[in-house]
Amino acid sequence: LTYWGDPATDYLEWSTGLEGYQVDNGANNRIIRAILRNNEGRIDFINRFADLLNTNLSYLELQAVIDSLINILDPDMQHHADRWNGDLADWYNGVENIRNYTLERQQHIKNHIKKFKQQSGYHRFVHLKFK
Repeated sequence: LTYWGDPATDYLEWSTGLEGYQVDNGANNRIIRAILRNNEGRIDFINRFADLLNTNLSYLELQAVIDSLINILDPDMQHHADRWNGDLADWYNGVENIRNYTLERQQHIKNHIKKFKQQSGYHRFVHLKFK
């Protein structure tokens, strides 16, 4: 469990369903649920979800974003630690936590979309391929 929560949490199930904790009785997810009632919308959603996991939201892409942010912030971290009586090791531990979270989260998300596809009945029509 990290600061961001459990990497295994199925936010796909949470955001497309009405069971469990819902914001404002599901008002927060009305649009996605309406899209998913339509067969074409459901297939497009599943395919787009997989496409994003293979491209912009792939582990390698996320690591590139994390690295770019680290490169911006890292030069100032020693000053920050000195000013606030902190420990630079906390910064590096936090960076590793983020890297580990994104790595572990990837497989869980892939499993969530596979489960969603199976439950939706489209497992014969939509073929997911993950890199």
